[in-house]
Amino acid sequence: NPRRCQAENPLKLLSEFAGPALSMKRTRFDNAMLSGLLVYQCDASDAVFDGAELQGSTINECFLPSASFRFAKLSQVTITKAHLADCSFFQSKGDCLSIVRPISIDGLVLEGAHLPYLRLSKVSGRIRARALSAPFADLHLSNLAGAELEQADLTEARLLSVGLSDANLVGAVLTGASIHSCQLNGADLSSASGESISITESTMRAAKFTGFRGRCAFVRDCDLEHADLSQAYLYRSMITGDPPQSMALNHANFEGSNLVQAYLAADMTESNLEATRAAYVRMNQSSLRDANLSGISPFQASFVKVDFSGAKITTFEPPFFADRCRGLQVALEGRQPREPSSYLAEFSSVIRRGQEGST
Repeated sequence: NPRRCQAENPLKLLSEFAGPALSMKRTRFDNAMLSGLLVYQCDASDAVFDGAELQGSTINECFLPSASFRFAKLSQVTITKAHLADCSFFQSKGDCLSIVRPISIDGLVLEGAHLPYLRLSKVSGRIRARALSAPFADLHLSNLAGAELEQADLTEARLLSVGLSDANLVGAVLTGASIHSCQLNGADLSSASGESISITESTMRAAKFTGFRGRCAFVRDCDLEHADLSQAYLYRSMITGDPPQSMALNHANFEGSNLVQAYLAADMTESNLEATRAAYVRMNQSSLRDANLSGISPFQASFVKVDFSGAKITTFEPPFFADRCRGLQVALEGRQPREPSSYLAEFSSVIRRGQEGST
């Protein structure tokens, strides 16, 4: 009875109705004190816990579609094997909320919530979490394809085997985050910030990183084929594969990006690096076959065993370091003035005389 629950002690009433078939449909617990509550196998569809204090509570195997936890306090709350479709945690607060193996979370609302150390385990469904604040979150073994995470704060979050294909992460904060074995195909990370982010063994085909701020980012053995990294800030980033071909950047767009002091060892076949800032960049063992390098100025850059076959070069100016770079001399021929071509020929002869081909 909603009116009775509002008037009396909710915990006392729950004890009176204890049993495997407890029904709390449309029951209201607005601003109730429910700390330490244990709810098991209850039907609480459309129930309202707005503003309730649920610290330390456990909700297990419950039916909670369209339930509302708006503005609720959820510190140390654990929700296991529950049905959470269209459930709302709008602007809820609390450390260490844990949602484990829910039956459904389609339509789950986490917008504006402040949930540090949020844990999502074996979760599958589409969520709405614009402006979610969840630093140090732990997301693993989950499929959150199409998730709305615009402006979300995931500082130092850990994502392991998470599907985020076509997710909206525009403007998200991923500083110090760790992303391993994840799928972000078609995800939009435009204007997101990810200083010192670590992304390993993940797939991000056709992902959008336009304006991404990733100073000192670490990316290894990932697939970014057809990814858009135009205007990205990747100062001192390390983007490598072992072997280099396992870091796929073919057809990637780096137009206008900042790769100053970055280190790349990747397959960049037919990639677009037009007007990229590349002072002091190292691209050793990379493939730049048929790449567009128009407008790039690799001042003091290093190229060792780089394949330039078919590359388009217009503004290479010395000094730069180049050794055993197939196709580079051909790409520089026919240009005016001839300083880069002459410089490369003289530089190569010095290397052959001094070290007999060894760098």
